[in-house]
Amino acid sequence: MATRMTVRCKNCDNEFYLFWHNYDEHKPVRCEYCDCTIPPEYNEYIKNALSSVWEANYKIRSRHDDGLTDWFEFDVAEIHVPNDKFKSFEPE
Repeated sequence: MATRMTVRCKNCDNEFYLFWHNYDEHKPVRCEYCDCTIPPEYNEYIKNALSSVWEANYKIRSRHDDGLTDWFEFDVAEIHVPNDKFKSFEPE
C-alpha cells in the first residue's frame, strides 16, 4: 500500500502527486508542469498530513489482520465550495 497526496496547482490547474515513502521535507515541492514552488514553511504540514493518513491506514489494517477490527481505508481530500454555495451543518 502507498500513501499518496494529490496536489492541485492553482497557477496552471494541473495535479501532481506526493508519496509518503519518498517525501523529503528538505526538498522544495514544485509543480511538475509550471514549476511553481510551495513555500518551504508548509513542508512540515505536508509531512504531517501524509504521515497521519499513512499511520491510520497502517494501524487499522494491522488490527484487521489480527482479527481485531473491520477494515477501513482513509483517503483525505480537499474540495472547493464557493462561500455562497456552502451549507452550514450547524443545528438550526
